[in-house]
Amino acid sequence: MVTTERALAFGLLLLACAPREGTVLVAREREPDARTHDADGPEADADVDAGVDAGVDAGPDSGVDTRGRCRIGGSKDGFYEDFAESTLDPTRWLVAHGPVDFAGQRAQGGFARDNVSHEAGVLTLRVRGDHYEGSVRSVDLDGRPLTTSKRSAAAIVTRDLFASATYQVQGRFIAPSGVEVALWLRRDDDSEGALNLATPGFSGTTASYAFVRMQSRAASGQSSSTDFALAESLDDRASHILRFDWYTTADNAAVFWVDDVRRFQFKENLPSRRAARLWIVAWLKDATPAPFDTAEIRIESAFVTPFGNDGDACSDGELEGPFLALP
Repeated sequence: MVTTERALAFGLLLLACAPREGTVLVAREREPDARTHDADGPEADADVDAGVDAGVDAGPDSGVDTRGRCRIGGSKDGFYEDFAESTLDPTRWLVAHGPVDFAGQRAQGGFARDNVSHEAGVLTLRVRGDHYEGSVRSVDLDGRPLTTSKRSAAAIVTRDLFASATYQVQGRFIAPSGVEVALWLRRDDDSEGALNLATPGFSGTTASYAFVRMQSRAASGQSSSTDFALAESLDDRASHILRFDWYTTADNAAVFWVDDVRRFQFKENLPSRRAARLWIVAWLKDATPAPFDTAEIRIESAFVTPFGNDGDACSDGELEGPFLALP
């Protein structure tokens, strides 16, 4: 059975990982047959699972790095994900749960891990609108369930951190008015700038799938942004590709692609060169009207291919990210 000393140590660990302002990330629960079984019985299983979600070492034989590693050595450190397995791979992905700020904006209903589902070959991100009356809800900064189930968002996030690389996602991005699908590259505390590629973009003040929004933000808060007009529209219910390439050479640049066509680049107001996480996001920003129940975004594949540029940098502090074990 679990000893009193182990129980006390684990309780102190959870207190250390209590929610705080910023991102709360949890690992998707593993299948029962992937757990470590021993003579200690079911209580030992519960201890291992909670340890994974809390962002601590699950043991030398677990096969899971629960904190995430900085991977800036080159293409060998990347991955391709086609979501072909029966569950979301916890060695690659975390699930966002809780309040998250991006460039000062927030999904009013927070990010909810139950808005993320996975079947072989497809990842589904759900966004709950103003008409939603179901039970799925996020938590506040203290880890308490929100009083509303409306307007919650969904995101998966790389467990590992990357710097210069190609970042790509493919899927069907069409959704009710107000929903934005985006790729973010950001550090957990969003303090050192970010890259962002989002659909729909804007034609003047009107959201349009014939545009994509591209943004680069420096640690100072200064940013560059454009709503780029496409020759085609992304609302045809076909599969489309969003991608950006981040270079940390002496000639720093962020290059944005849609459907394998290079569209635009920024060379000013670029983020820190320190490694960060890729987010795949579906959300409602701030008070954007959302006259629907539930929107579903289908993601078919994603990959990260690091370049290993000389300017890449790691940070030990980021590796202790604010993971949270939740019941």
